[in-house]
Amino acid sequence: IYKPEMKPLLALARIVKFDFRVSSIKEIEESIKDLAAYQAKLLAEKIETHEEFQQALDMGFDYFQGYFFSKPEIIKSRDIPPSKITLLNIMSEANREDFRMMDLENFVSRDLSVNYKLMRYINSAYFGMVKRVSSVKQTIVLLGIKEIRRFLSLIAMAQLVSGKPDELIRASLIRARFCENLGKGAIGKDDSELFTLGLFSFIDAILDNEMGNIMEKLPLSENIKNALTGDGGELADYLTLVSYYENGDWGKVASLAAKTGIDGEKVPEFYMDAVAWADSVPI
Repeated sequence: IYKPEMKPLLALARIVKFDFRVSSIKEIEESIKDLAAYQAKLLAEKIETHEEFQQALDMGFDYFQGYFFSKPEIIKSRDIPPSKITLLNIMSEANREDFRMMDLENFVSRDLSVNYKLMRYINSAYFGMVKRVSSVKQTIVLLGIKEIRRFLSLIAMAQLVSGKPDELIRASLIRARFCENLGKGAIGKDDSELFTLGLFSFIDAILDNEMGNIMEKLPLSENIKNALTGDGGELADYLTLVSYYENGDWGKVASLAAKTGIDGEKVPEFYMDAVAWADSVPI
């Protein structure tokens, strides 16, 4: 993090970081003037709003850290474009219990883009296949209907995120797998809804719309809707636990893990698996 006394080291620096929670905009602007003669890139840290992101961008910053990308920029119109409603419905449809194997095979086979991405997915290092898989039917048998449904949801999510930071979809994928892993680690808990909960947890930021408005358009379970809109319910603790972990609030992580019947020592393992899985998804 830049301080005036570090100026003699600027010739050696590749990146200079500014903390937007510690320094004022005026102080940062003055400091940037001192850096004009150097080649270092500028990194804005702790950017929490779209306004701060735009300010940093206008000031010439190259890199950005913070949770601004996961917060919705609410627009006046509450309407969600029909094309995006269609994608949201695909995500919901793919997770229907009566969505049969034949339906999945037909859906994947008729879309070359989805077919190609599915082949990349099954043959990625994450699964460690000894022999290359080349058919949709074989992939469905190997992965199972549950995993294929989720893959279709991810493809739809990737199209929804178009025009947003890449990290937003990665964060959604990590949350989806992390929530699922937490459910598997909980005593007597059905994890079937938790993947969907995590996947949709940033949908307000993706669509720049209010979560409540989005939930009105989707045939998700009441458990998922309540957790996403902040109305509590039996799934809410899992999303809260994920948030605590992301923010490094380890005391609250341990406390909530115990409350939900999860072995606290396994939570980091669940998170690392989620990161590895998210990085393996070719979308």
